[in-house]
Amino acid sequence: PKDLLERVRAVVLSEGIYGAGLDAADDQADGTQLFDRVEATAEALGREVAASESVFAQILPELVTNHEQLWNFGRGLAQGADKPQATWDQMAAAFASGQERRDVRVLHGFLNGLNTKDPELASVLLDGALQDERLAWVYPVLQTAVGIDDKGIQRLMRSLDLRQAPIRAYQSLVSGGVTHKLAGRDFNNLLLRIAVEPGGLDVAIDILPMRISFASNQSSPSELIDIGCELMRQLAFVRRNAVD
Repeated sequence: PKDLLERVRAVVLSEGIYGAGLDAADDQADGTQLFDRVEATAEALGREVAASESVFAQILPELVTNHEQLWNFGRGLAQGADKPQATWDQMAAAFASGQERRDVRVLHGFLNGLNTKDPELASVLLDGALQDERLAWVYPVLQTAVGIDDKGIQRLMRSLDLRQAPIRAYQSLVSGGVTHKLAGRDFNNLLLRIAVEPGGLDVAIDILPMRISFASNQSSPSELIDIGCELMRQLAFVRRNAVD
């Protein structure tokens, strides 16, 4: 690749090729080093593209599809953007107009990167996503980009009330430690609210073990017992006859 556009296509948007577009010296790196190098390069390319309106416009439709390094690229894009809200709006529009293979990774990475330099703006964008018909259906996933603080749990509760996101979108709360900072009472209330939605009990039960395994110090033993017993109480077991 000889220019910025070609480098983005090689490193960020290539299909089934890992490490394309890097320096020849990287051929000697082991798997872990190469993985780290590709991620760092994708993020650096995001910062470069943020300064080039023409390149950004050319690749925008591809940024909302499924490519491995779009999360890191999105982080860099946010860090390098002079007008991050305008960049966000352009990506939201491209995401809404996409047909097949739409992927939220670049938006997720963008929010994560923006949160490191302007957490107030990241919060404003999440407020907007909550009721933006282009993004409301993936809002729970977007919230995981910055973790869940007091505003975050208020948004999640509001999102559940609005019912614009499918209940399976809240499955994203399982990963990344996003619920780990919540106080025990807030965590329990969130799971109970998810559980009352159709199909939500399974989602709530999936989230609970992560709390027990990795963030039990944020909940008292009695709080963990209470939420565990309540979710189990709601669980319906179906009797099935054995098949000969």
